[in-house]
Amino acid sequence: MRRILWLFAAGAVLWAAVFAAAQQEVLVRFKKNVRPETRDSVLRAMKLKPKKTIPQLNLVVCEAPANQSIEELRRSARAVPVVDYIEPNVTYAAEPEQQAEQIAQAKLHFKLEKLEEMQFAPQRLIVKFKKDASPQQINQFLAAKGLQKIQDFAPLRTSLCKISAGISIRSAVVAAAVENIVEYVEPDFVVHAYKIPNDPRFA
Repeated sequence: MRRILWLFAAGAVLWAAVFAAAQQEVLVRFKKNVRPETRDSVLRAMKLKPKKTIPQLNLVVCEAPANQSIEELRRSARAVPVVDYIEPNVTYAAEPEQQAEQIAQAKLHFKLEKLEEMQFAPQRLIVKFKKDASPQQINQFLAAKGLQKIQDFAPLRTSLCKISAGISIRSAVVAAAVENIVEYVEPDFVVHAYKIPNDPRFA
């Protein structure tokens, strides 16, 4: 009897694992302005079954074949110009706003939930762009996000930007961080000196 129960339990665990594998979900992010028919064609070619579309983030939640690893899917995605990235789906149950914040958090050097406790210059943002971001892409990004460039730090691929009125600092950070051309983004934090130098020439 004990052996039968053990076999039953082992079978249940195995079935649960097989079921979980069969239900593997991934997030596919497309570039902006990709036509729905193009998107659907790409998903069919990659053998991905769309389950939910999040247009605000250009994301599609898909069911992936159980016999394909995430690395195989990533390699396939890199060969498709209209796809930004593909990742395992760990935020399917979240609302679009929550999903955006969860995706953005991966690029941030601070916790979003602590933002209100931090000191920073109002309506100013520091954005570092990836090496392959073209000037045209950067200008389009700034216009789309309601950002106005104040100062460029070209060797660092970084810009100090002013946020348009009516856009909160948190919204601006999240909206910038989810973009593929952005390496990192942060508010223009206020930095305090903790010690005064003992150099007599310091004034």
